[in-house]
Amino acid sequence: TVSIVISQALDQAVKHKKLITNPMSEVQKPKGKVKQVKTFTDFEVRALLEAAKDHRLYAFFDLACKTGARRGELLALRWSDFDPEARSISITKNRGLVGKTIVEQNSTKSKNGNRKVQLSHSVVSVLQDHAKKQGEEMLKMGSACVDTGYIFVQENGEPLYPSTPYLIFGKFLRELKIEARPFHSLRHTHVTELLRAGKQAHMVAKRVGDEVATILKVYAHSNAQDDQNLADTFDEVLETAQ
Repeated sequence: TVSIVISQALDQAVKHKKLITNPMSEVQKPKGKVKQVKTFTDFEVRALLEAAKDHRLYAFFDLACKTGARRGELLALRWSDFDPEARSISITKNRGLVGKTIVEQNSTKSKNGNRKVQLSHSVVSVLQDHAKKQGEEMLKMGSACVDTGYIFVQENGEPLYPSTPYLIFGKFLRELKIEARPFHSLRHTHVTELLRAGKQAHMVAKRVGDEVATILKVYAHSNAQDDQNLADTFDEVLETAQ
């Protein structure tokens, strides 16, 4: 958001002793209501990834689904952030639009956002395949191609325009006749499914670079089956009472 960019710029001014304090630190943000985001089912995620399988940006969607990383964090990734031996990616930047201007920040959205995220063997394989295909594209483009070092780029090597993944994502949803929802729903889905699988909240929070309170309040979603399980569990408690 604009307020985040301004605040970070003022932090830099304080760091370089151009200002004594950051005046944005005293500004209270309006709380408002927590926006509810609908998650995907595991079937929908599988269908989405299958639909994206042959797209040149398949790795982008695979990484989004399987790490819960934000779109801006993925857009800012460089090959130097990927460690196939350690099976990890380092997320330290955010890239997006402020108005009509593309801005890359040397920090992520939240204070816990800078993190190293472990990857499954399948994700590492997908990224390595993506690197191979990207190299082939660059050779084909020849002198018209530039090596910017980004993991996700246009055919000519220039970094992706921030809205590109979202537009492709929307196209896949329409083709699959899946209800439209924001790209950010993939992050919500990742968090919700890990919590549903019994993973500890502090571990999930660290993985996605957020506070435990935030993921429990904003990202933890439940469905009718979850509620049914709770109802059945309470019945079992009463039935086994001594």
